[in-house]
Amino acid sequence: MSDLWNHQRDAVQFAEDRIASMLAMEVGCGKTLVALSLADLWGAERILVACPLSVVGVWEREVARHYPGRWRVARLDRGGVRRKAEDAARVSAPCIIAVNHESVWREPFRSYVAGARWDLFIADEGHRMKSPGGKLSLWAASMRTRFPRRLALSGTPMPHSPLDVYAQARFLDPSIFGQSYVQFRARYARLEVIRPGTCRSPGCGHHGKIHGEAGACLYCACHAWLGTVAQRVVGFQRLDELEAKLATLAFRVRKSDALSLPPELDVERTCRLDPATAKIYASLEADLVAEVEGGRVSAKNALSKLLRLQQLTGGVAVTEDGARRVGSAKADLLADVLEDIVEPVVVFCRFIADLDAVADVADRLGRPYGELSGRRKDLTPEATMPEDVAIMAVQIQAGGVGVDLSRASVAVYYSVGWSLGDLLQCRGRVHRHGQTRPVTHVHLVAEATVDETALDALRKREDLVEAVLARMTAAQRRTA
Repeated sequence: MSDLWNHQRDAVQFAEDRIASMLAMEVGCGKTLVALSLADLWGAERILVACPLSVVGVWEREVARHYPGRWRVARLDRGGVRRKAEDAARVSAPCIIAVNHESVWREPFRSYVAGARWDLFIADEGHRMKSPGGKLSLWAASMRTRFPRRLALSGTPMPHSPLDVYAQARFLDPSIFGQSYVQFRARYARLEVIRPGTCRSPGCGHHGKIHGEAGACLYCACHAWLGTVAQRVVGFQRLDELEAKLATLAFRVRKSDALSLPPELDVERTCRLDPATAKIYASLEADLVAEVEGGRVSAKNALSKLLRLQQLTGGVAVTEDGARRVGSAKADLLADVLEDIVEPVVVFCRFIADLDAVADVADRLGRPYGELSGRRKDLTPEATMPEDVAIMAVQIQAGGVGVDLSRASVAVYYSVGWSLGDLLQCRGRVHRHGQTRPVTHVHLVAEATVDETALDALRKREDLVEAVLARMTAAQRRTA
């Protein structure tokens, strides 16, 4: 067994005699090495690893580094699903088959997995199966008995809420929380009744939502509401019980407890949208609020409109005719922030247009630019930030897993996604083992926009879309 840190040895000891375990170890705590150590300890000869596409190569590198010659590694990160299934079938034991989440449940890879013999299944970034009705989650639950041993690895097992652990536990050991998500949610969540529909009261006819058991229309206070009954989560309960049950399955390691890491500091730098961009933004926001209040759009359907507002904060207007740049307030703010920083910087972005803006700023400042996104991967073979890159733009979902960005000690967030898990993963790529300097996280925020409400909701672990819509509507009412 390779040399392990004390917390890694504790993790091995926790999982050694268990059929299934969750290694809930934050970024940088070495959960991949723990998984390999367990696989070697168990004598596993045929191992299937399902992971994000960008992490497939990590398994090849980690095996070569810690267990050279122990397993053949089939790195299946190229080609279609059929080619991956054919390539996997040609690999003889002892072997590790590393494939991306989106391929493992699709045919013909699904049939290949079902027909092969396995010793161990590792769900890397296991929180990706948190949706009980998702394709990956349902596949994992149906295939559970095909794998004598099961591991789930995640630094953020509950990226949005405590309910995220249900589907992961269902795959690992359904006896922990049972096999009914409805019953699980009813026990651990506080629910509010929602009846979307139409009020039948004369003179009202309002379309939208009502809340509460009584079923009264929010607009005319009558009880003549026509519609179906639904529920939404408004809080949680019995969390001590949930945590106690999860503790029988999961080994938790936090960076602050396991690693001697330098401190982190969060700062905000703000800008105001230029008049032309602000005018477009105000019009879109007013239209969205009117649709929400009028019951013509749900929180889910509002997401695309919120994305347009978020893109506008970066100076890009998206219409049916395409995208056009209308302002540069945030790009100018980025240039101002970077002007005083002489060391390497990572800039996290959500949109392609934002990556382009960062590239333009780097060119303006005369600094070497690199990018990690769906279109470029300017990384070293070890998946680290190259020495000749001064400004590294990283698309959030491309750079959240499988890379080491600790060469930089400053991380700038040009735009953020709607997932707290993705944000925490990005932070962990800079503040991780190997980082020797204090890390500064700089959040670029356009004042009086969705930037402010989204960042606040992320910090409070709220449902982002619901929180942003609620605050946006309240703000509109105050100014009306």
